[in-house]
Formats: sequence, structure tokens, C-alpha cells
Amino acid sequence: MGSLRLARLLIGLLAICALSVSTGAPRRVDAGTGFGAAQSSATFGESMTFTVGWSGGSVDRIEILLNYTGEESTFIAQAEVEGGVATYQRDIARGHVTPNTKVHYRWRAVDGASTIDGPRGDLLYDDDRFTWEQAELGQTTVYWYGNSESAARRMGRQAAGAASRAGDILGVDLAAPIEIFVYATGADFFSGLGGGVREWTGAATYPDMRTIFMRVDAGSATYRDLTVGHEITHVVFNDATTNPFNHPAKWVNEGFATWSEEQNAPQEESVIENAAGGDPGLFAFPALVGSFPIGGTFKVAYAQSTTMIDMLIDTYGRDVMEGMATAYRAGATDDEALEAATDVPATDLYAAYFERYGVTEPPPIAPEPLLVSDVPLPAQQNPSPVAQPTEAPTPIASVAPAPPEDGAVAAWSVLVVLAVLLVGGLGLFLVSRRPSTP
Repeated sequence: MGSLRLARLLIGLLAICALSVSTGAPRRVDAGTGFGAAQSSATFGESMTFTVGWSGGSVDRIEILLNYTGEESTFIAQAEVEGGVATYQRDIARGHVTPNTKVHYRWRAVDGASTIDGPRGDLLYDDDRFTWEQAELGQTTVYWYGNSESAARRMGRQAAGAASRAGDILGVDLAAPIEIFVYATGADFFSGLGGGVREWTGAATYPDMRTIFMRVDAGSATYRDLTVGHEITHVVFNDATTNPFNHPAKWVNEGFATWSEEQNAPQEESVIENAAGGDPGLFAFPALVGSFPIGGTFKVAYAQSTTMIDMLIDTYGRDVMEGMATAYRAGATDDEALEAATDVPATDLYAAYFERYGVTEPPPIAPEPLLVSDVPLPAQQNPSPVAQPTEAPTPIASVAPAPPEDGAVAAWSVLVVLAVLLVGGLGLFLVSRRPSTP
């Protein structure tokens, strides 16, 4: 073969391989930003609606990402695109949302493995059934409607004082302002907060939202004063103990909030004295970590929590609460926080509490054995034996290699072929240049 023909052959092979490399990865047409103006609106109890303009051409989908106040997760939904507008609507009737929830949203276009970021914004989902009036009292903003101004302003003043007192004891300042919404009637209150609120509730607090809901008709002015102080203390306690590892036991949180109403516990003391020798008696403190009973014994749970806090403060001074809060912020467990603040093991503190009322700590309740199933099982016909391993399998390292970019595998395969062809072609070229044997 002549050297010129061989050179042309090699050039052709190079061109073919180069074309294969260039087309091995899928091509993506850049749609540009494509997004227009974004808008959002909400009608209480009905829906939230989010829209954004889109003129970026064809992509796989347009998505909206929603983050709700107090929730760590992100909700992702695909929008409907029509007439150059992408729309997502959430039906509130299919899932209740608490009033005063702030929703942060952001749009994005998804095209294959690529994303194009769009506009961001915030939506306030509020109870727009009423025309709310408002007043700022210190770091508290109180809202009301109708003829509730006098009661609402009083609640706001009580809240400001309670927040200051709780902050002094826990050793913290408010992390941010607090909002209080005062409903004129129980019917308005319950319809606003949804079915998750118990029928005897007079107030509800959402610390992560820094929001408290009250109702004027829940009781007397004195009751409301104590209640708003209790609820505000929950928010301050949350500020003082927030950490990425755990939540303080409910008995610590509720006990301190109830104690803070009047900064003592004489009524709760009477409840515990009556319950100590009765049936079912008192609770072990580990039983009051996650939730309280909703039956008749819930009063005992609150009273026990409050009297325990009262005992700790009487014995070790008010600094004990700041010590516990500091330990919680560092990620301590309940028992570790108690010991950090008192230098006494938690088990000894629990024992001292029950000894105070002349009873022993309730022992753990053994779980009931599972009953024999009465569900008939189908008869097995000649079941196949299951092979048993004769020796332990060799563990496989759980190393996940980074995925190659699109077309990378195909491109490397072509390069290998190209190298082989080049080497072979070079060999033919050298052979063709060798002198012929006469």
C-alpha cells in the first residue's frame, strides 16, 4: 500500500473516531433562563396558588419547591404549563395548614440532568376571614378583630412581661418577636386551627412559627393572663433549648411553663398529694417524655411536672433552669441536663421526688405478650428449601464511585478503539516503507 493512500486512510479513521467522540454524549439545548415574573396568593381554607411565566422552550418539567415555617423538609411539586404560564395550586381542603404559616417558594426548570433556577418568593398563609387590627407591645405583636381590642391589648402586655421573666430565668433573650392572634369566639378559634386541636383547648402555641393563638371566651381575664404567660414561656423555652440533636422532655417544658404562671405550684402540690396514694398513682418521669395522657390523668401529668420543677428550683435555686437550658443547647439528654445543672444523678433526683410524697418510683410496665394469630394461613405445597450459606460472605466495600458525565463511557471506548487503529495503522505504514527484497 502506498504511503499516500495509507495517510489518507489514517486521516479518515481519525475523522470517524472524532465524530463518534463528539456525538457520544447526548446534546442538550440550553433553554436560557426562560422565567418571567412569579406571583402567589392564598385563600384561607381553600387553596394556595403559585404562578410564574415561562418562555424558555421545551424542557422536561417545571417544578416548585416549598418550605413551610417550622418544617425541615422541602415539598416538591410539578407545575402545569399552559399559555406560557406555569401554575401550581395546593388544595387546603385536602391538608390543613396552620394560619400565619410563612411559605418560601422557588421555581426551577428540569431538563435531563440539568436544572435552571427561577424566581424565589414568600407567601403568608393567614386567616383572611377577618379584618385584623394590631398593636406592637415590646417584642410582641397582638392581633384582634371585632370588639376584642381591650382583651387583646391586655394579653399583649401580659405576654411581654412573661417573656421577660422567662428569659431572665433561662438566661436568654427572645430570638425574634412573637405574634399573638386573639379569636373572639371558640367557633372561630377551632375552625381556624383545624381538627388537630382538642375541644377543651383555650390557647395553642407554635414555637417554631413564634405564633400563639388565644380565644377570648375561654375563661376569665385572670385565666387568660395565666394562660398567655404559660404559652409565651413555651416560645422562650424553645429559644433557650433548641439544638440539632433532641427535644427536652415534655415534663420539663410543660412543668416550667406551668410553674411560670405564678412562679410556684401550690395547686399542683394538692393534686399530687391526692394522687400519690391513689390509683393509678404517679407517673415515672420517663413516661412523660413524649406526650401527656388525654384522659382524666392529664391533670396529674401537668401537676407532677410542675412540682418537680418547683422542687428543683427550691433546692438548687433559679439558676438550675439556666443550667439545664445550657446543657440542652449542647445536645444533652434529659438525664444529662438534670445532672449538669445539679451535680446530682437524675436517678437520685427522681427518687427524691417520689420520697417527698411517700411513694416509690413506678417500675417500668412490661409489654403484653403478642397473642397467637387466629388468621388462617394457606397450606404450603412442597415448599422449596432455602439454601443456607456455608460460610460468611466476604463483605463488599460500600464505596460509590462518582457517576461519569453523560457520554463519558462511550467517549473512552471510542478513544481506545482510536488508539488501536492508530497503532495498527502506524505498523502498516512502517511496513510499507521497508525496502523490498530484490
